[in-house]
Amino acid sequence: MSDLLVYLVKKFPSTSTKRITRAQKKQIKMEFEIDDDKIVRKVNWTEVFVAKKAVNFVSVQRKKHIHQRAKNLTCPISLKKLKECSSVFKYVQEDGFVRGYDATSLATYFSKVEEAKDPITRKHYSSLELRRLSKQVNAKLSRGILDKRISFWRSVFLKATQTMISNLMPALKAEQLNDTISTFQNDRRSPMSSFLCQASYLYSISKPKYRSMKRHFIKHAIDKRHAKQTLSFLDNICFNLFRFHEIVFAFKGERAVPMLVNVGANKNLIN
Repeated sequence: MSDLLVYLVKKFPSTSTKRITRAQKKQIKMEFEIDDDKIVRKVNWTEVFVAKKAVNFVSVQRKKHIHQRAKNLTCPISLKKLKECSSVFKYVQEDGFVRGYDATSLATYFSKVEEAKDPITRKHYSSLELRRLSKQVNAKLSRGILDKRISFWRSVFLKATQTMISNLMPALKAEQLNDTISTFQNDRRSPMSSFLCQASYLYSISKPKYRSMKRHFIKHAIDKRHAKQTLSFLDNICFNLFRFHEIVFAFKGERAVPMLVNVGANKNLIN
């Protein structure tokens, strides 16, 4: 979702028409420093309404977790009364039953086991639930909950990306290219196009591995001059488009989805 779309969803949540008032246009222009009025007039309001519904759905689900009361009185792990716990984590089962845990005890348990399964139901916790738990405990326990699981999925996707790049190398050697940019534009299914996409993905996952891949690419290239031109083009793409991006993961059990997120120039990396 674009920054402009996010802004519109947050700023004009009650908008029920496709018209934008002059005051709203002025506000949007000031916020995004937009000079061209066409950009504002061509806002896809259908996307705004769909996004607004999604925001409302997430908000409702979040409120359910926050406001629902735990049905049990004591923590199954520490056997401590929930009303005596400094922070209570509420886990909603598939059947709607809400079980409360002492957040510190549950976080300590997850930091010592491999799989993030509920101690009672043995169902996998999602990354969303683990992040919710991590916000309720101290920084040390928070890192124990998430870091090793994020590192695991990072290594899985890193290895997969490196394998794809390695598999493309023979085709790249056989491909005689004089103009990387024109090839990339004309044939998006070519080995070079696939290589550029996977390499930019590698840049976001691990910059040291990206630099190592570049050295390997030049070392084994038949045409060194062309290889350096290709990597120069690739460096420009990565630096200008993905400099402040990181790969983060949404995961649950044996499944994970990588997402490219802008973490900002002055923010700590999420993963």
